[in-house]
Amino acid sequence: MDREFSDELTALMPVVPHRLCGVNCLGCIIAAVEDGNVELRCNCCGAVVGVVQAGIMEGLLGLDCSEDTCPHCGQVTTLGDLAEASAYICEHCGKSFPL
Repeated sequence: MDREFSDELTALMPVVPHRLCGVNCLGCIIAAVEDGNVELRCNCCGAVVGVVQAGIMEGLLGLDCSEDTCPHCGQVTTLGDLAEASAYICEHCGKSFPL
């Protein structure tokens, strides 16, 4: 298991009590990275409640985004996966800027 990456993903995830799955458990769901997949498992009883590809999980948590500084307002704007985009609208001032 990739412990460092697992801890990073878990820290970015919302706290999800295992009992929301309809079980009588006081644990919470954490990320456990195994061979390119992320197992969503309980930190108390160890039950696996789902498996997601690591790349998908990174996208869900916003880890595949980059940032750029808006030339108009100077604020840092989060950019998604914009490999084919030529401009972006600033999330702060609403003006567009080229990438």
